[in-house]
Amino acid sequence: MKNQLNFLETNTQVRNIAILAQIILTIPDGTEWIPILHQKMLQWSQTEEANNEDYRQSSGKLTEKKIATQAFKFYLQLLQKLQLTIQLNDAIQLTKYGAVFKKCTPNSSQLSYYHTPYQQLFWLFWLFKHDYDPLLVLLQILEKTTIPCKEITIRQQYAMSWQQHLLALEQMPYCSTYLKHQIDDQLQMAHNTNPQPTAFKHIVPNRLDWLRYLQLISKDKNGFCITPKGKQIISLCQQNKHTLPYDALVVLFIPQLTNLPIWKDLTSERKHQIWQANIKQYYYQMGYDKEGAGRVAANPCFLYLCLYGIANQQYIATIADWEQFLQQPLSIGNLTYTHRKAVHDNENYITIASNSL
Repeated sequence: MKNQLNFLETNTQVRNIAILAQIILTIPDGTEWIPILHQKMLQWSQTEEANNEDYRQSSGKLTEKKIATQAFKFYLQLLQKLQLTIQLNDAIQLTKYGAVFKKCTPNSSQLSYYHTPYQQLFWLFWLFKHDYDPLLVLLQILEKTTIPCKEITIRQQYAMSWQQHLLALEQMPYCSTYLKHQIDDQLQMAHNTNPQPTAFKHIVPNRLDWLRYLQLISKDKNGFCITPKGKQIISLCQQNKHTLPYDALVVLFIPQLTNLPIWKDLTSERKHQIWQANIKQYYYQMGYDKEGAGRVAANPCFLYLCLYGIANQQYIATIADWEQFLQQPLSIGNLTYTHRKAVHDNENYITIASNSL
């Protein structure tokens, strides 16, 4: 069920998902001072400008001909809104989910690495989780056109398409009361204004670049077009009642990952081996003192296990696979793992207890 509008307030300069990823990878374990992080990212950007033609030709860079742009602060703001980082004054650190992304990523300094299935899957899931509604509206605009569409044309169509999207949501039987209030507020704002295309400069251009990175749209000299994968995303959104869960997205990537076994096809023995090895890796990577201590939040742990399997060429699993795997308490060696569900999904956790106590 869709309970709220998912919409990020952002800046038009935040165009490049690879920069978001690199900032996460550059933040060390613990806390980093933002001025130091800024200098590290400027050096990285200057290196990419000198050596990477794709980066040099891209929008939203941190440097332009070795001179710092104003974009860095806007990337930091978006990372906070995506709940991947936390800032306090001049200090920054990763959230659990930011750490999951970082710790799953094999070492690489090449920008081209950010176009791997693992990276695309994470950002596709995470951006739609937080910015579902405007991203979907842009895909729907392009789905309705039979010829490439210029950015200015997309901006011109956005206001009407946004209102149509809101009205369609309001008619859904699973539309929550809170969502109805949000929709009414948005429609009232739209009724009271007569926006020009320039009014959407912080909504349309950056998201078009995100959708291109995710390979949901393409661009040539004539304009933007939706890709077959983009059409699949629209279909998945409809099938999942205007949400886009991780497990639905994994299906799109199976054709790109034919070398990896699917979880349901693994033997019970192999599943236990993977769990034992990767849960230890999770504890080590996330900085827990010891494997047998206390409990861990279930959702970031399951997401880590899913992404780690793909990033490290081991297996393809869904979050539902891991939930089913821990449907009953699991004892391996001298430890027992128990998945405890709470009323609110984000409060689920896994307890790890020693059998010797």
